[in-house]
Formats: sequence, C-alpha cells, structure tokens
Amino acid sequence: MVNTAVVDFDIQGYEFVKRCRRNGNGGGVGAYIRNGMNFNIRQDLDDNDIEGIWIEIFPKSSKSFIFGIIYKPPDSSKHLSKHFTTKLLEKIEKINREKKETIIMGDLNCNYLNDNDHKEIKDIFTTNGFTQLLKTPTRVTATTSTLIDIIITSNPLNISGTSNICAGLSDHNLTACTRKIT
Repeated sequence: MVNTAVVDFDIQGYEFVKRCRRNGNGGGVGAYIRNGMNFNIRQDLDDNDIEGIWIEIFPKSSKSFIFGIIYKPPDSSKHLSKHFTTKLLEKIEKINREKKETIIMGDLNCNYLNDNDHKEIKDIFTTNGFTQLLKTPTRVTATTSTLIDIIITSNPLNISGTSNICAGLSDHNLTACTRKIT
C-alpha cells in the first residue's frame, strides 16, 4: 500500500518530488523544482527514522548543493522515531564529509526562541557549522509564539534573503529563502 498523503498540485513549469511518511498515514514532505533544473534525489541520505527528503541540485553556474526538507513530529506523536536525533546526526555528519553546501528547511518542532528547547537537535547543527537564519516566530496561535520552522544552512553567505510570511493558510507561516547563483 502506498501512502499518498503528500498531495501535489500541478504547477506549470515545476516538477513535484515527494517522500511520503513510511510509518503510518498522513504526513510526508515534498518540493517543487523548476523544470530544467538538474537534480538528483539523494537516496543514500534517506532514512525511515526521519521524515524528510534530500535533493542534490546542480545549478548551471555554481557548485552543486544539497537541499533537505525535514519534518520532526511533536514529541507526543506516535510517528516520531526514538532514533530521530541519532539518525539526524548521522545524516549531517555524512553531508559534512562531502563538504557540500547544504540548506535545510522544514518543521523541527524545536523552538529556536527557547535556548533550552531540544538543545540536542540544535547542537547537531551548530557543532557541524550550520546557521539557523530565521529569527522571528513561524508558528503563532492565540496563546503561543514559536520558531519551529527552520531555514538552516552550512553557508549563510550564499543566502541573499529569507522570508517569514503570515499567509493565513495555517498557524504556520510560509518560509522561504533565496540562494545566490553566482
């Protein structure tokens, strides 16, 4: 049985790539990649304990880089693997050995406005040379304001801008970044 929870919409000029949740219904992550952009899905970084997708993008005018999208379910979720943190560390260390620029986006359910919240996950990124670029809340409810949706990169100088936009689609903001091509 194939899980098709990640719904794709046909956007002219883009190809949709996805990875469905493997340990239950719902969930999954996906990305739209502009037609003509050369890329490979990095199956070697795939892992059943991490709901994510890793894509190596080969721009025409710069070195390739890795783009990851990760969703970490809340701690109370039955979909959260008890090996999430260990497996995340393995992936980040493997990418670092390749010395490739990396951009990671997604929802870590790890509040970057609270230094002590999920410190072990934040430490994986900081000790491996990654920088979280967003500084303002990405999920706002009537009673909470948290920064759990992330844009993390190994090379912040290659990111020319980030956006954190309240789009009104959910209680999570729309986040985006722009990477320099040259």
